[in-house]
Amino acid sequence: MIGALTACGGGGGGGGGGGGGPPTSAATDPTPTSVSASLILNTPAGLNYSTMFMPAKFDAVGGKYIVVSGIYLASGNIESAPIPNPDAPIRILKVNSDGTSADVTAKILGDNATTPGNIDIADFNGDGIDDIVSLYTKDFPFVDMSGNEFRGVGAVFLSRPGLTHSRSVLAGESWSHNTTVADLNNDGSLDIINSRGQKWLNNGRGNFTFHDHLYNLNTSPGLWMNGSGVCVGDFNNTGRKQVVITDLAVDPTQAPIADTVIFELDSSLSPVASHTLPVPVLDRNTTDPTKEVSHDVRCVTTDLNRDGKLDLLVLSRPNAQSRNNRWTDEGRVQVLINRGNWMFDDTTDTAMANYPTNVSISYTPVTIDLDGDSILDLWLGNPDFSSGKANQAWLNNDSGTFTRSSQSTIDGIGANGPIIPVGFGNTFAFVYSKFSNSQTSFFVTSSKYTFKKY
Repeated sequence: MIGALTACGGGGGGGGGGGGGPPTSAATDPTPTSVSASLILNTPAGLNYSTMFMPAKFDAVGGKYIVVSGIYLASGNIESAPIPNPDAPIRILKVNSDGTSADVTAKILGDNATTPGNIDIADFNGDGIDDIVSLYTKDFPFVDMSGNEFRGVGAVFLSRPGLTHSRSVLAGESWSHNTTVADLNNDGSLDIINSRGQKWLNNGRGNFTFHDHLYNLNTSPGLWMNGSGVCVGDFNNTGRKQVVITDLAVDPTQAPIADTVIFELDSSLSPVASHTLPVPVLDRNTTDPTKEVSHDVRCVTTDLNRDGKLDLLVLSRPNAQSRNNRWTDEGRVQVLINRGNWMFDDTTDTAMANYPTNVSISYTPVTIDLDGDSILDLWLGNPDFSSGKANQAWLNNDSGTFTRSSQSTIDGIGANGPIIPVGFGNTFAFVYSKFSNSQTSFFVTSSKYTFKKY
């Protein structure tokens, strides 16, 4: 996965959606070149190191760092065999402007750099240096935890001046399909919430208090935050945060899904009202509402058209059960424009024109200014073992629409894992991975590139 789920942004200048040529290289030779492998890891059976490339800040002088993590795609990922996945190693690369890089994991995290699942990166203790939090990751999030189902524990790595980050266990046993970071209670400190409505509230020093998910029985129907994806924002500009859950379960005991819902919270962070958003793109033609086609894995809050209201991007792929138990490369990005008063227009068909239907979905996108217009664009990166089309740049047109910049030259480097851009001014190097013979190799391009609309 690649991602910074809490990033928000607007649009970039001019034009409608659709196509164009490749990005222009800042180097003379447009063919990407790379240094020798920055890091080679023996990949244990079942460990997917392609799942997370995330940018981070680990010094006060603007150094460029990429955190690499993964999860085991083993028995702990299957509902019928709730066995805990072992912790996976974390690796941190420092990327230099000349395309060289170094493994600085031990310097930053010491010798205990393992994670039980997905990671989020944020400054939890307010010292200007990023910390890392990880919660146990498990799939099939629609069924409530029962007494015999494994509940994993999370970990947090907190920065200490002049020392390596310290690792400690988070309170509260849980499992998460997705997490995000936001100041939920408006106390000035960043908290954590997962897609099951469980919260870890931060006291400002990186000490977290666990709050289990709540089912509000005082509303009709009862409100239950439990689904696949989660993001947070103030959609009605009241100063209070609301929570978006994708693939929402109807109630604590039933599996049918109510698609994407925004929850309003009271002062105790309990859900008190809900607002259902337009049906996901892949479910538009569904005739049986009990058979979910779209697996809506992530959402992102961003002011796409810069009108002062937060909009939403929902990232989806087909439910395997709807495709004869086979996952297929049909990822989609749904664009939902906030018109106020909890009304959202689905503008996907015009906003993401020419979005290919055979592209693997990006489980965590990056919102980043790629073309130097001070407007955040959309980078979609994902493991891609066959088509070469998973890693894409979509440039924001400042009107709630995107223009795709072709990635043909970038795909030409032969990555079969995700690619992430690392910015140096208006030019970008790329960190990418290759998988071969049970090893994962991470590379950094020595040529740097600029993105332009076509």
